[in-house]
Amino acid sequence: MGTLSVGAALYYLYDTYVVGKKVVSLAVLEASDDSTTNGIIAAFKNDATFVALAQAETSGILARDKEDGDKLAAGIALAVEKGVLPASPPVEPVTKIDVLGKSADQVAGEIISGLGDAPAAGCVLVLQGLSGTGKGTTVDKLKAKLPKAVAWSNGNVFRSLTLLAVTRCEADGKAFSEAVLTAAVP
Repeated sequence: MGTLSVGAALYYLYDTYVVGKKVVSLAVLEASDDSTTNGIIAAFKNDATFVALAQAETSGILARDKEDGDKLAAGIALAVEKGVLPASPPVEPVTKIDVLGKSADQVAGEIISGLGDAPAAGCVLVLQGLSGTGKGTTVDKLKAKLPKAVAWSNGNVFRSLTLLAVTRCEADGKAFSEAVLTAAVP
């Protein structure tokens, strides 16, 4: 979505909520969390302009996430080819949660209920999902409820690994590039 359409969307929400006195309060809008998202969706689910905007945004998000997924897959294939990653690494069990219409507290509760005794000892969670589905908000809820847990979204994991690789290259006086990707561990 470009700047103009973001501005148009914000004006539309302002005009409808504030001027038109719709059901979502200023306090809900200022919360800027899952209650805001759910409140806006509930208030505008039958509004043709909102539905069209939501569909356009969803299409854009899906396209960007597919592009990111394709790039990630290419990077993983390269790492496998160079022997940096195994072709079939062990993968912990994955739990899928449908977040549609749920609060971040509800989603966090479902995650926690599936952890068993792991929170007592401390655990690492990796949340994955499409952009805008509430991963960051859910991470905040999990960290508040599980003080011994470390919770990052998948984007944070990949950014951290990239930063680690770049930092290592800088320390070694090498430019970060495909050529430095090897299976060797110094």
